[in-house]
Amino acid sequence: MKSRAVRSKAFSWPPNLADYVLYAAWHLACLSVIWVGVSWKAVAICAASYFLRMFGLIAGHHRYFSHRSYTLSRPMQFLMAFLGTTSAQRGLLWWVASHRYHHLHSDTDDDVHSPVLRSVLYAHSGWFLDPLQRATKVDQVPDLAKYPELVWISDWSWIPVTVYGLAIFALFGLQGFVWGFVVSTILVWHGIHALSSFAHTPGGFRRYPTADYSRNKWFLSLVTLGEGWHNNHHYYPASARHGFFWWEIDLAFYGLKALSWVGMAGDLKMPPPHVLRGEMPGFQRRVKRYERDLADVRRRIGAFLDATPGTDALKQRIEERLDAFIAAPRAVFIQVPDVRIRAHRELRREVLAAASLLLRTLGKQELARVLKMLGREIDQLMKSPPFAEILGALPPTDRPAPLTANLVLTTEGART
Repeated sequence: MKSRAVRSKAFSWPPNLADYVLYAAWHLACLSVIWVGVSWKAVAICAASYFLRMFGLIAGHHRYFSHRSYTLSRPMQFLMAFLGTTSAQRGLLWWVASHRYHHLHSDTDDDVHSPVLRSVLYAHSGWFLDPLQRATKVDQVPDLAKYPELVWISDWSWIPVTVYGLAIFALFGLQGFVWGFVVSTILVWHGIHALSSFAHTPGGFRRYPTADYSRNKWFLSLVTLGEGWHNNHHYYPASARHGFFWWEIDLAFYGLKALSWVGMAGDLKMPPPHVLRGEMPGFQRRVKRYERDLADVRRRIGAFLDATPGTDALKQRIEERLDAFIAAPRAVFIQVPDVRIRAHRELRREVLAAASLLLRTLGKQELARVLKMLGREIDQLMKSPPFAEILGALPPTDRPAPLTANLVLTTEGART
């Protein structure tokens, strides 16, 4: 009896059990397609409902409410909020606050849906169901909280969902309801959640130097109406267009452009030429700082080796390696954080290995002195912009303890 009592006490239902039940039930409800059947009309209704509500989320919740990348009249603002809320993604203020917080802390410990620092499954939908993430970060949305109608639609988010579902049923019957509401809602959920789980994971490409793992993926762009150009977006979130170039399909932007032609949207912000070139203010200064830091390390190592007899071959080898390391300084910034740190570690490993090989004739103490100096100088590069700015985006296992404390790695022998 005692062990049963202990087990009973240890187990507790999650405080938001209703969320889990609803989430599971909605998925199971998709099985009703077995009874209502499938038709081309039903599939068309599902697709239209998916794209309509995805547009409400992407063009409304994301590009307008989260990033203010264009303007709407107050009535249109409410209609866009209503449309996005029909996707059953909780309240508008909660959604926007969570997204703005994500941009402030992208791929760091404070980013609740980073697939790099957490699991892909948690980044996909686990965080959405986590009771710790239920509260609305009101401090992130003071510009929206001043509108009573937006607060109302956030507090009563089930009303737009219910109205939309009843409208689909009234217009298209039971089969249309199952495909156009139940199934399409699940597709919208996983479509939008895929941005959290897959737009920050390997694959695709990076064009711009961000300190996170954001990538551009064309397939995600098709599924999410243009949101898959995620590296573009993280580099310049203020743009209403995420496909920066004509060949990058951005269906949400095309919809916004059409709305602007009829006066329903305005002031669509576009990436200026310097953004398209990847030259945000301060970037060239960071590149120059990196080049200067490398030059300082090279100078100090050179001076040290000049004063150490028998190190000419090592000096030449190190200079060749540093030349290769600085050959494309801008490219270093475009790499994702874990690739940057691996490049630094490889440089360190190669320099210390070369010293151990070429200085075998030195005494043990003298060799240790050289290795310590070389390791210390290479470690100084961790203070340089391309490395210092990504420390928080490294998985915990890739963060050397001394480095997180004082930006200096240990330098015992050739160990990294």
